[in-house]
Amino acid sequence: MKYKYLFISVLLMAIISMSATCQDDIEDQDLVDKRENIEGKWHGSYNDGAPVDYEIEITLDAEDETKINLKNFFRGDETAYAIMTENTLTIPSQSYGSETIEGTGIIQNDYQRIEWQLIVDDEEFAVTYTPGGVTKKVEN
Repeated sequence: MKYKYLFISVLLMAIISMSATCQDDIEDQDLVDKRENIEGKWHGSYNDGAPVDYEIEITLDAEDETKINLKNFFRGDETAYAIMTENTLTIPSQSYGSETIEGTGIIQNDYQRIEWQLIVDDEEFAVTYTPGGVTKKVEN
């Protein structure tokens, strides 16, 4: 009879231990900042009568955990910002040099491509970003 209670006690402790470990894994996943997956240098390209290629740098906004900064975002050395929700980037209407920009970017699940639909001073552009010189941090 003693062994029965000992076995049940050990089994109960093992279940509690495994439950706590699983909870820690879930909490660790919640702490991952998905913006880190797109942070770094990217190459942008679009067609404006002729192909245009340029380099962009994406940095994380230190004060807003949903915001990213896009240096050299589009035609110029200005910085725009976007809000990241899951795999979508939204650029609210904002001044960019002498132009007004807004748009939406869709991030591929593997973080190796961002497809933008932009409106720049009422003109529409399809822009593609691909990684350049930065190893992406993908959490599985």
